[in-house]
Amino acid sequence: MDHQMYNLATDPRLGKLGGVMHYISRYADEEYVRWAARLYRHYALEGNSTFLSEDFGYSYILTHLFNGNFADGFSNWKLSPARSDSITLGSHREFTAWQGLMGRPDQGRSFAVLRQDSTKTSRISQKVRHLVPGRSYSLRFVTANIRALSNGKSTTEITPLNLRLTGAQIVTSKSFEEPVSAPVTPPFSKESPPIIHFHRIIFRALHDNANLTFSLWPCKNHATIENLTALSGGQIQPYFLE
Repeated sequence: MDHQMYNLATDPRLGKLGGVMHYISRYADEEYVRWAARLYRHYALEGNSTFLSEDFGYSYILTHLFNGNFADGFSNWKLSPARSDSITLGSHREFTAWQGLMGRPDQGRSFAVLRQDSTKTSRISQKVRHLVPGRSYSLRFVTANIRALSNGKSTTEITPLNLRLTGAQIVTSKSFEEPVSAPVTPPFSKESPPIIHFHRIIFRALHDNANLTFSLWPCKNHATIENLTALSGGQIQPYFLE
């Protein structure tokens, strides 16, 4: 967004541009609406010709969390499975579409699969790097009942995955898990679309590093144990509060 506005503000061919707006802003969350308004002020009202993102120390390349979509297997992740098959890699040809990702259809197909155990907890964790103490960040990821989706079924039940961030303070009032109707692919329909759970966790960094852990606690319910939780799309970026 900043690059778009920067080009509009500095390209001499657009010197007589009468106005700007972002297309279909109703699709955006409150952070992106705030950022768009701040960009309008920076470039259109104040007449600046330098990147606004530089004022906040933002970078296009994120260096806080690596391999959040498990495209490189379990590289960068530490596994503590309850048993040998409790944490595995998975892939589904429609997972890219279900996440609403654009680009090559073979990107975004991979995910970690966590299976609940009756007695032990499974954990997968990674060290979060290059944080600025006191700054706010957003952690975004998706989960899904991949067994149900693979069988053409939809479920809005909250996924049983638990999250822990040590070295950071979670802002619960701005964090949520939301079941989302994903783009329809066969055998789903508009009446019964595939369901993906979108998670947004806002947190304040207490140190320059933190530790992120996803876990599945023990469960005695056999039907629940048969479910498989897919985890993917993890990324951490600065959160714009102004």
